[in-house]
Amino acid sequence: MPQTDRPRIAHLVHLSGAQRGQTRRIWGITSLAVAADQTVTAVVGDATPGDGAVAVVMPDDEGWRLEVAPEAKVWVNGVRVLHRALREGDLLELGDGGAVVRFRPRPGGAPYKSMREAVSDCVDTARLGGRGPIDRLGVLVRGTSYEMATQVAPAVRIVSAFAIVAVLGSISLLWAQNNRLEQQLADQLARIEGISGLLDSSEYDAFTATDFEEVRGELDFRIEDTLSRIEALESQATARGRVIGAASGAVAFLQGAYGFVDPQSNRALRVATAGGRGPVTLDGDGPVVELRYTGTGFVLEDSVHIVTNRHVAQPWEFDENAARLIDQGFVPVMRRLIGYLPGEPEPFEVRVERVHPHADAALLECDAVAASVSGLRLAERAASIGEEVVVLGYPTGMRALLARAEPDFVSELFSNGPVGFWELASHLSEGGYMAPLATRGIIGQATIGALVYDAETTHGGSGGPVVALDGEVIAVNAAILPEFGGSNLGVPAALVRELLEDEQTDAE
Repeated sequence: MPQTDRPRIAHLVHLSGAQRGQTRRIWGITSLAVAADQTVTAVVGDATPGDGAVAVVMPDDEGWRLEVAPEAKVWVNGVRVLHRALREGDLLELGDGGAVVRFRPRPGGAPYKSMREAVSDCVDTARLGGRGPIDRLGVLVRGTSYEMATQVAPAVRIVSAFAIVAVLGSISLLWAQNNRLEQQLADQLARIEGISGLLDSSEYDAFTATDFEEVRGELDFRIEDTLSRIEALESQATARGRVIGAASGAVAFLQGAYGFVDPQSNRALRVATAGGRGPVTLDGDGPVVELRYTGTGFVLEDSVHIVTNRHVAQPWEFDENAARLIDQGFVPVMRRLIGYLPGEPEPFEVRVERVHPHADAALLECDAVAASVSGLRLAERAASIGEEVVVLGYPTGMRALLARAEPDFVSELFSNGPVGFWELASHLSEGGYMAPLATRGIIGQATIGALVYDAETTHGGSGGPVVALDGEVIAVNAAILPEFGGSNLGVPAALVRELLEDEQTDAE
């Protein structure tokens, strides 16, 4: 740690958990512990993870870094880590479904937040920590008052007070104007209803042509306005259906299995008995250990590459049991990785080509899909807050595929007893039941490292495309955060482009 006149200062902003809405000031080396009620305790001066502490935040020559206890679960921007450099705005989830805090370094030891930081923290705390619209509104109001009163510079507080008074005045003025407009509209509707009554009465001869033309013009305007609104809604619904129909064929169901090898003897880890159960060993005649899983990927427009998550391409990095074996010196190896596409009954082999060093993204290679699939295009633009997206994938894996299959097909499938992991996917694909699920959502937050949206999905949908209504992929679905009110995290398309650019650089 470099020598300075005063210690390095940072803020931890609690976005969820028991201390939601609070901002904690830390300086120097600080250990973080999490209680059962998600209360986070920070002890300054303790540099050792363990004894209740899940992680240590400390300054270094480059800025700040995070060290995590080996047995602890800590995610940074949706990616589980053991150590990592911390940057402005990083989201730290402490424990499985635990409290979420935002890290903010304070340059030069500045004690106060900027107005932008204070407002951003209030909005995110309300959105991610609230349990409903009313609760979120209450959190936003209370949080804004607290931030403006305690976390920004005194001069900013004075300006904010004047701004709030001005906003309240503007709201009052708009309310009064709105009341006047509503009254005028009511008068106009009453007039139209009266004229309509005249058209149906025997007194029509007393109704002048000028009055009739005026009413007809007003009615024509309202009809055109209503039709334009309906067309806009129909266009949006049509765009959503068009996106799902065009993208579904490129969404792949991935099946994988991995095991472990002793690097000294090059022997695979096996189950001790031939029955496939019991302790594991490097000897014996039992089957080779295979840890099986499913995930989602999607074919790119080059029809050669498939994009998915890093935790799908290298699942052992995120498995506690696998971590124990790796700590004992065993080396993980991918036993098999295959994919299925809608409308293609036969599976195809997939190879892991490249994984992102920091983000939860990976690039797979498969030449077999080139002739049959129209791949998806990665967006070059940034995502917009409030933008609608469609998320496609295979959540819950083969269970969801079975649930959507015809009862007669399922009965016949299991008529002769249980069906194996690999055989079940093959039968589902041959039966024409291999198709992704699609859900829609709204983008709530967009940063360089992550996209937050509320489309419903669950485990197994990891690696699926997050598609905008223009048909381009703006993110890769990566993580489910129940503590965020059901929101999900996606890896922005720009980070996937980095993998493609690295490949092109290597080829040159």
